[in-house]
Amino acid sequence: KIDSFASAGSTGAMLVGTMYSVGVMEKVLRPCLAALIPKEKGGVSLLVDVGVNPDAKPELLYQFGLLGSIYAKCALGIENPKVALANIGEEEEKGNAQTQAAHKLMKQSKQYNFIGNAEPIEIFKSNADVIVCDGFVGNILLKTAEGVSGAISKIIKRNVKESAIAMIG
Repeated sequence: KIDSFASAGSTGAMLVGTMYSVGVMEKVLRPCLAALIPKEKGGVSLLVDVGVNPDAKPELLYQFGLLGSIYAKCALGIENPKVALANIGEEEEKGNAQTQAAHKLMKQSKQYNFIGNAEPIEIFKSNADVIVCDGFVGNILLKTAEGVSGAISKIIKRNVKESAIAMIG
């Protein structure tokens, strides 16, 4: 038995290999990848999917909410995880046809605690424990966050160095 594994290779190949060697939960149409996103006030949110399913249908987004909720309960110890759908606005009617249809399915869910849409600006402030999106959006969110984090770190280091030089000079 193992608790986890990692790969520096192809994500798609890792996913297919995992599906054949470990398997997937019964009635799960497609597995997804998740990333832990830090919250400003402490703790983390789970962002699903971050790259495997770039064109996920609304039914898959619904399932990602369920999978994320189960993970948040079992792995993160959150008793009743709050699940949100990443979207361009908080209002129910916002988004493209995919997110509008997914919102309708998720809103009717009795399997998990759906709290509505989450705008990208709310990702790090989020009230949600699980944030659902397709793999295209999730991958862009994740890589943008990584890029911004790296850039801010370099800017801070440069500014500290320049401040030190200015103080000496």
